[in-house]
Amino acid sequence: MNKKKQSGLRVLLYIGRARPRGPHDFGADLIRRIRKSRHTIAGLIISSKDPMVPGMKHSGIPVFKLLPVLDQPLSGIRASLRDKKCRRNLAEWLSRLSLLRSDIGIIFYGSWIPPALFKLPVRGFINYHPAPLPELRGVEPDTFAVLEGRKRMWGTVHQISSGYDEGRIICRTRKMRLTRYMTPVVVWNVLTKYGIDAILDALDGICDKTFTLKKQIHKPKVDASRKRAHEESIIRWGSDTSNMLHRRLLAFCGQDIKIRLKADIGGRRYCIRDLETYRGRFPGKPGRVLCRYKGKGRFSGQPVIRTKDGIAVLELGTQVRGNSKNPQEALAWLIPPGRRKRGTDIRIIRRYICSK
Repeated sequence: MNKKKQSGLRVLLYIGRARPRGPHDFGADLIRRIRKSRHTIAGLIISSKDPMVPGMKHSGIPVFKLLPVLDQPLSGIRASLRDKKCRRNLAEWLSRLSLLRSDIGIIFYGSWIPPALFKLPVRGFINYHPAPLPELRGVEPDTFAVLEGRKRMWGTVHQISSGYDEGRIICRTRKMRLTRYMTPVVVWNVLTKYGIDAILDALDGICDKTFTLKKQIHKPKVDASRKRAHEESIIRWGSDTSNMLHRRLLAFCGQDIKIRLKADIGGRRYCIRDLETYRGRFPGKPGRVLCRYKGKGRFSGQPVIRTKDGIAVLELGTQVRGNSKNPQEALAWLIPPGRRKRGTDIRIIRRYICSK
């Protein structure tokens, strides 16, 4: 057993709080898998706020809590590092990590790290990105996989470089098939599970020198950033088909990333809690309110809007005031990843539209 361990790599592992956590913790899964492999966890970097911290006390793994200066958004990190005391604390922290003499570092859903850190392991750091690279760079690849209506997705293990998600590719996960009703949460969880397998493959390949590093080929890319997700969270009545409205609903109501689906109606912008669409020929131009739904249920009294290829019945939330990107609107419920029973009746809608 010891001989097998000696043939592996000493890993400096950084597990971030941005990882998906559902019935079980994928961070704990990764730790368990590495410990069962021929490789050794030389040290674990983790936030003091992480729920895994208490369980690490008796694990036998050297734990290094992420410095508070690094446990914040990038703008805050840059501002804090202007302070001499913060820079001195960072230097001391890095000095302790250098004593681990790690062979390689792994980032698993971690945030920005100073270049001085990913230079410490002999073979640098690798990162797992739950999307194809370079096509889907950014923190919301699962959101854009749904918005684009992609049929296949996979994750990428790559080297860390100075730019986000730009390092050379080591390996990819197996492909997952996306269905019409799949939500970003499902995509994220499946690709994270596949990613753990790929990280272990990458460690073996790097140790045995069986992988050929591939430079990322520059091709048309999708900006999967949080900023662009805000832009795509607004319904475009003039161009959105029923399929696109369905995908926008899944993308922003099938997960809780604090970005609400929104629509402009009658000169005002509202959060959208739910919607149902019907294709067909109807009067009016896209974006026009044709009537209010007269049936029963949660859509009762809600607007029926003309779309590019039919109509949509909306369940409105709060009105968005000013240019707010994050309106104070709680997510009504997570849209489940499956076909749902309709809450509206097209016969009632047609009857009322025709009677006007």
